[in-house]
Amino acid sequence: MRVVETLLKELPLPSSWNKNLFVLDGKYTAGNFRNLLLHAKERSTYVHRGSSRAVFRVQYDGRWTVLKLAMNRAGLAQNRNEAALLFDSSLKDLPILIPGIDYDTENSLPVWIHEEYATPVNDAYLISTLGTDDIGELAHLVRDAAGPADWELDVGSADVDHEELDAFLTNLHILISAVDAPARDAFVTDLSNIGNWGLYEDRLVLVDLGVDDFVVNRFYTRRYPKIPRRVFDDE
Repeated sequence: MRVVETLLKELPLPSSWNKNLFVLDGKYTAGNFRNLLLHAKERSTYVHRGSSRAVFRVQYDGRWTVLKLAMNRAGLAQNRNEAALLFDSSLKDLPILIPGIDYDTENSLPVWIHEEYATPVNDAYLISTLGTDDIGELAHLVRDAAGPADWELDVGSADVDHEELDAFLTNLHILISAVDAPARDAFVTDLSNIGNWGLYEDRLVLVDLGVDDFVVNRFYTRRYPKIPRRVFDDE
C-alpha cells in the first residue's frame, strides 16, 4: 500500500487533483474517462478537444503548460505514439517538436501527457515562414527523399528565409523518417492540419503527433470513437 501511495504522490499533476482518478488499472471504461475529464474541467482551463483527446491548460513551475487527457482507447493510442516520439532520446531536442514535460507511466497506456504550451498559428504566418500554408505538401515532398538534394521547392514569397526553410524541411524529414514506414501515411497526412502546429519560443512546432496508420485503421475506419457523455455537452 505504501508503494502505491508513493507512486501516486509522484504523479506530476496539480496538487489539488485527485490522482487516484488517473490510475485506471486497465479499466478503460467510458465512466472512468468521464470522471477524470470532469475532474480536469473543474480544476483547469479547458482548451479544446478532438475525437479522442481533450486539452487542458495548467500552471506548472510558474508558466502555462498543457495536459492532454485521453477520452477513449483511441486517445490512449495517440498518447502512446506522441510520448514515444517526444521523449525519444534522438528526437526530443528536434526544434520542430513541442517539448514534452512528462507522461503517464503508471498505466499500461498513458492516460495523460504533459507538454509545453504553444500559441496557435494561422495561414498568413505559415506563408510568411514557409512560403505555403500547406505543411502537408511539404511533408509529402520530403517523406521519401534521401536529403535536401532530393527536394525542389518553389517558394512563392520572396520574404521567406531560405536557410530557415531548409532547416525546417530537414527536421521534418528526420521526424517523418523516425515513424515506422507501415504507419507513416496517416502521420504525414495529419501534418497538413494547421491545428496540429503552434508557435513556441518564436519557432514553429508540431503540437499534435499521435495519429498514425495503426490508430486510423484500428479506431477510425468504421466509425469514430465515442466521447464520454455529459462532459462537453455545453459546446
